[in-house]
Amino acid sequence: MNKKSKQTGFTLIEIIAVLIILGILAAVAVPKMMNMQKEARIATVKQLRNSMMSAVNMCYAQAELRGLVRINPHNMSNPTYTSLPANTIPGVTTDVRLRNGCPANVQELVKIMDIGDFYIQGGGDKIVIFDRCGVLYKNGYTVSGVPHPNEINDGGVLYRPITDGC
Repeated sequence: MNKKSKQTGFTLIEIIAVLIILGILAAVAVPKMMNMQKEARIATVKQLRNSMMSAVNMCYAQAELRGLVRINPHNMSNPTYTSLPANTIPGVTTDVRLRNGCPANVQELVKIMDIGDFYIQGGGDKIVIFDRCGVLYKNGYTVSGVPHPNEINDGGVLYRPITDGC
């Protein structure tokens, strides 16, 4: 009896076709994935900026309630420095130094924010979350010239996202 053995498997042409299709998909997907990482970092920076603004507003409200804001925060020519006592804001265990009712600098702002592993750079005026990604914070900033397109200057308190290194 003659039995023909039936071979199973893929032909060389089928394997090459599948490899070409996978190569095309990889060529399209990899650049999109790389761009998604940058977009995610920029979104994180913007969220950090918004969290900083919320923390400053909360601190200002507490200072206002306690009579610690003695001048108009929009008048930066004569700032008033005061301190918000510890435990005024839940979880804050040390006094927070204020300038016109807002945290005087990044070190003071970090006291009222739970920001984990983020770190301060640039003479203490930036919170950096990635290599060159973060937010610049300055209390007592006056606008001179054309402002940065993404910065927010809220009554002399500057918040500027730094996204060139994301």
